[in-house]
Amino acid sequence: MATAPEKLISDESEVLLRQVHPQWFQEKRLYSAAFRPTPKDQGELSVHSKALIEPEPCFDEYVEKYGKDKSAGVWGLSVADLNAQFIKAYRDPIDGDEPHCVADFNPHTKSQWEKLSKKLRAAADARGPLHLPAE
Repeated sequence: MATAPEKLISDESEVLLRQVHPQWFQEKRLYSAAFRPTPKDQGELSVHSKALIEPEPCFDEYVEKYGKDKSAGVWGLSVADLNAQFIKAYRDPIDGDEPHCVADFNPHTKSQWEKLSKKLRAAADARGPLHLPAE
């Protein structure tokens, strides 16, 4: 279970990496949908711990697994950014992907997710992209 208390990330300075699909980053504009779980995510937004993997290799592994057309780059959110929105982050290593974590939106209603994702987008946008592919 990803949201088990022993998996909670408590270090607010820890940065979590988010792959952003190209449809959510167009004309150098980052869209809030990149920071909102999709229906298949069951309320848990996939991220990776920067403490365990740097942005460039995180990107490289992602596009190797899913394809170059699946990520426009990597942005970061700190655990403090998430905690400010009452979203907790948990370590969730899956299928040999040790740095995998989740941001748990489930305590909030789906109607709140859009507002929350806008605030997270603003935080990630203020930090700027942590890795963009070479053009």
